Amino acid sequence: IHSRFPYTIQHLVGDIDFTQNSISFDRLEGVHGDSELSFSGWYKNFGGGGEYKVDIASDKLPLEDDLYKALTDKQQKFWSSFSPSGNVKIDLRMEKTDGINKGINLKVGLLDVDAEYSNFQYPLKDLSGNLFFGPGKIAVQDVYSRDSDIAIKINGEIIKSQLDDDPYNFVIDVNNIPMDSVLENALLENQKNIYKSFRPVGLAEG
Repeated sequence: IHSRFPYTIQHLVGDIDFTQNSISFDRLEGVHGDSELSFSGWYKNFGGGGEYKVDIASDKLPLEDDLYKALTDKQQKFWSSFSPSGNVKIDLRMEKTDGINKGINLKVGLLDVDAEYSNFQYPLKDLSGNLFFGPGKIAVQDVYSRDSDIAIKINGEIIKSQLDDDPYNFVIDVNNIPMDSVLENALLENQKNIYKSFRPVGLAEG
């Protein structure tokens, strides 16, 4: 368990090589509930000027309560905005070399995730694509939602800042969205009034 990420890993298996001032490990494997994770990397120069390079990976990581609790307050806010469920695969890299801290970079691949954005509560089903979390921003790359003939593609980024609401920029392409009560319920109140006044039927894209 790491003090900055309290997500306990159990039943670690693998070899760790020690020298006088370094350690290295390759494909240490452990579990947390149904999650399976592997760890590779090294750390050297104990006691001052330490450098490290660590890679943590999982081919299937359930989006469950323990994982949510291990996140920072800001990360939990992002999670809560979409209420995701399902599984992801991850590749997390931490690196400090040549005196430069490159921070934490996390790639999240969506496997069979369902989600719903709190400010536009239209269900996103069977999501695929990638999320990138790195120093300074969160990026969304070719995230697809497919449910029967409905297709939604999302690309964009959120810039991390000291503001309560981080700046963001997203492009969302939709195809074959039914003009039905599900779409109506996702609209804001003033949008619903316009929607009801026209009573549209059929499919939409935009």
